[in-house]
Amino acid sequence: MRRIGLLEKTGEKIAYYRKKNGFSRQYLADNICDESTLYRIEKGQQLPRLDILKEICMKLNIPIEYILSDNDEAELISYVQKFKRLCRESLYQLDFITLQYHYEEAKNFSNNNPLLNNRQFLRFLSWIEAVLYHKRDQNPEKAEILLRKLIQNGKIINEIDINITNSLGLLLLEQNKLKEALRLFISSYKALENSPYIEDKSLFPRVAYNLACLYYENHRDSECFDICYRLEYYLQSNHLFYCAGEVRYLLGILHKRKNDLDIAQQYFDEAVNIFSFERKYAFCSQSLHSLAEIHYLKGDSRNGELHVNKALSIADSINDQEISNAIKEEIKHTIKQYASRL
Repeated sequence: MRRIGLLEKTGEKIAYYRKKNGFSRQYLADNICDESTLYRIEKGQQLPRLDILKEICMKLNIPIEYILSDNDEAELISYVQKFKRLCRESLYQLDFITLQYHYEEAKNFSNNNPLLNNRQFLRFLSWIEAVLYHKRDQNPEKAEILLRKLIQNGKIINEIDINITNSLGLLLLEQNKLKEALRLFISSYKALENSPYIEDKSLFPRVAYNLACLYYENHRDSECFDICYRLEYYLQSNHLFYCAGEVRYLLGILHKRKNDLDIAQQYFDEAVNIFSFERKYAFCSQSLHSLAEIHYLKGDSRNGELHVNKALSIADSINDQEISNAIKEEIKHTIKQYASRL
């Protein structure tokens, strides 16, 4: 009787997570087992071998304990997914006060629920802790120590590995350690390409954009173009808006470097529209500034002047005074540069 209960519970849980991920039985079984075998497992007619179960769980992006445990963890898993979603939203909004609140709540919840103390969830919590050290506490040294500890074995396999490596790469960028940052972004990008399933749809754009920016700085334009076009396709096919403006801006400066001014103008126009909608005023001002330069280069001084004035006006609305002043200085430099040519 106990074996029958285990068969049914194992099959039910696999079917539950498969449907939750939106996977067909054929997709989940691909490269793991026959579809008919998965059917029998889900219907409680066959227990999966341990190696098959491990591969199924990896593809479903869940710990194997969620399938093997006798306890019903649906509520706990729902909490974990909600916590991760809220953290992603806070990170996207750069709202580190709210992120701190979510982190503390999850830490307390984890301490009171031993079933949540699996390695991957604890590593996720530690990653958020490192982000808070870096962004909230302005303590990059402490953040770097923790991030390096979390990827001590050097392997980048799953989603949390990629998040940790990407965060360390960004931190190293700030320290001008470009060579190591580039190595980490390349490794993260390759891991994403090899991952069968990624829960966070914004992870690929984040890693790919960071890598593309470094390629641009290193004048590896063909590789930068390749990633940007892949990013555009990914964002459109997944109905995502995340970093859409940044990608178009990067494509604009790439085409400007190649002197493809008409194409660059098109991308800068799109970037301005997206940044205006998102109220990312610093990015919007920079895009208008770049658009003004394109008009000046094409000999259209009237539109060039129009766009620098718009860029200056939006720069005035940026809350961070240091960033606002830096952008305005760049714009004023452009005005003087092109005024001397007229």
